[in-house]
Amino acid sequence: MKKSLTVVSTVALAVCLGFASSAMAQTPTVPYLYVYSVVGATPGGLAKATLIAAQAGSGSTVGLPPTMPYAALPNAGSPLVVYNGKQNGPVSAKLTYQLSIPVNGGQNSTCVYSVSSPNVGFKTGANAKAKLVSDSGGMNLCNMFTVPVYTNNSQDGDQVITMNFKPSF
Repeated sequence: MKKSLTVVSTVALAVCLGFASSAMAQTPTVPYLYVYSVVGATPGGLAKATLIAAQAGSGSTVGLPPTMPYAALPNAGSPLVVYNGKQNGPVSAKLTYQLSIPVNGGQNSTCVYSVSSPNVGFKTGANAKAKLVSDSGGMNLCNMFTVPVYTNNSQDGDQVITMNFKPSF
C-alpha cells in the first residue's frame, strides 16, 4: 500500500511539473527596440547628451532607463526600450535630448528624435530608424553631432539603435 501511494504521488508530481513547464513555455517573449545613448569625442572634448524626455508613440510603450534625466555615457549604458506587447508590428517613440558640445565656449541644443520600426518582430532585420524632428539650437548641432547606428541583437534578433553623440563629419 505504501509503495503504490509513493508511485501515485510521484506520477502526480511529474504530471503537475509537466503542466507547469508547458504553461511557462507558452508565455511569449515580446521583442523590443533598444535605444542606447552614447557620447564620443568632439573637437573640443567629450560631448554631453542627456535624455530629458521620452514619449511613446501610438500603440507603443516606453521602458525608461533606471533614472531620468539620463546622461549618456562613453559606453553603452542602460538602454531605453520601445515595445508594443505583441510579437510583431510597428513601434515608435519621440526622444528629447539636451546636447552640449564643448567648442567655442560651449554650444547647446535640444534635439528631438523620432525612433521607430515598422516591424519590431524577432529577426526582421535592422529596419529601425531614428529621424531628427527638431533642433532648437539654430546651429544644426543635432544633425552634425549625432550618428545613429542600426543593428540587431545577435542573441535574439531584437532591433537596436545606438545614438552616438559625436561628430558626423
